[in-house]
Amino acid sequence: MVSTFPRYTVDMLDALPAQPGVRYELVDGVLLVTPAPGSAHGVVAGRLISILRSAIPERVAYISPPGEVRVGRTTSLVPDVLVYPSHFQPGTAWADIDEWLLAIEIVSPSSAIYDRDHKRRAYLAVGVLEYWVVDPAAHVIEVWHPGDETAARVRRTLRYRTPDGGRLVELDIAALFRDVPRLTDE
Repeated sequence: MVSTFPRYTVDMLDALPAQPGVRYELVDGVLLVTPAPGSAHGVVAGRLISILRSAIPERVAYISPPGEVRVGRTTSLVPDVLVYPSHFQPGTAWADIDEWLLAIEIVSPSSAIYDRDHKRRAYLAVGVLEYWVVDPAAHVIEVWHPGDETAARVRRTLRYRTPDGGRLVELDIAALFRDVPRLTDE
């Protein structure tokens, strides 16, 4: 027996009732539903945003926590942190932004397969220039670029060149995950 999944559009997604503690996203018409993140997720997201905001001037790019990568009628991704060029003025509709410099997902047990596989492929396919999968449980960041067969797994220092090429940001992984319990031995 062949099972089929219902196909959704962004209009259908927008019509779904808001539910506290639930995030809805679309990948090629497939609805992804994940629970709200926990406190470790929030702490790590806050630290990442602080580091990026101190390194990337607003004349170059905006950092949105979260943002939306909306492409066509069947894709709507909501990264935990999104960096996009500042020539898109504040107030620009997400659907009108068509350049993305960096998308970051902070994984949890309930979102890991989506973030590492389905969403990774979708982000890179629509043109996101760099994608990070941040894993608080393993204290590692996976860095992906279009065309990569495997991720660079960073455990000590992540080096990120700002979008204008003017500055190299060195992100200390131990400091990022400070006080966040490691849950895996990988």
